[in-house]
Amino acid sequence: MSCTKLGQRLSLYVDRMLSPWARRRVEAHLSRCNECAQTVREIRNLKVAAAAVPDPTPPDGFWERIYAGLPEEPERAPTIRPSFATRRAAILWVPAVVATIVTAAFTVLPRQQPNPDADIQALVVEHASYRAQSPLADRGRLEFVMAQVSQDAPEEQ
Repeated sequence: MSCTKLGQRLSLYVDRMLSPWARRRVEAHLSRCNECAQTVREIRNLKVAAAAVPDPTPPDGFWERIYAGLPEEPERAPTIRPSFATRRAAILWVPAVVATIVTAAFTVLPRQQPNPDADIQALVVEHASYRAQSPLADRGRLEFVMAQVSQDAPEEQ
């Protein structure tokens, strides 16, 4: 693994968020690369220093001023009910819009015309190969052959 490919993995390595396989690859790289090993040491030192910084405390009266600026009860948004005319218009316009979209889709979208010659030719080829494999499988053909055989057979006396 090269240093350029290591990128964010060093921070993930320090945070122990890599899979075991990726962790082994990073450790193998760190054993050969002093620069990346130094970067890992710096990341660890930075994490220790950041953890040592105390949480900031707000100045006196900070939260009281925040709470004083808030209203006692949150305002409710006004309820907007559509008028009868709006609902009637929606009832009339929605089907018209849907019908227009469907019509436009069928008008604009290209239709692929079937090629009847190709379909018939494919069926003829498929039928010929089927008949070549089993010439008597076709019931009509079988009945025709049986009728021929019975006509050609000498009558028993």
